[in-house]
Amino acid sequence: MRFATEDIRARYFKARSTIGSASRWELGPEVVAAARAEMAACRIENTIRQEAGLLDEERLNRLADLMFEVEPE
Repeated sequence: MRFATEDIRARYFKARSTIGSASRWELGPEVVAAARAEMAACRIENTIRQEAGLLDEERLNRLADLMFEVEPE
């Protein structure tokens, strides 16, 4: 996978490393789930940045906010 930014790459591989070491460090399923969610978020952000090169940083941030907006319970 090509990464649009070094930050996305670092976050992706940190999450992947967490998943890889989950059994060795006896990390719970919630930690693995959070790491998988982070990897998915990195892939989504990476795709947006690669496909929407014409968007400026502010618009990208607003789009990301909309994508990850959580409804109150």
